Amino acid sequence: MSALPPGPRLPRLVQDVGWIARPLPWLERCRARYGDVFTVNIAQEGAWVMLAHPDHVKQVFTGDPDATRTGAR
Repeated sequence: MSALPPGPRLPRLVQDVGWIARPLPWLERCRARYGDVFTVNIAQEGAWVMLAHPDHVKQVFTGDPDATRTGAR
């Protein structure tokens, strides 16, 4: 299993506040700092890899299901 993309190192609680209080500005700041693919940590959910470019999203939904195992834990 490969490492997850970089993302905020803030405590999970602080990331939750950003996600709940102002999700779009918070995600835009993450994208500006970490690029189009980054990882956030949300309480009760764990690590989420966020895709900010439409080509990346298309690649996930049209790719080989064995190579893009979404939702796997």
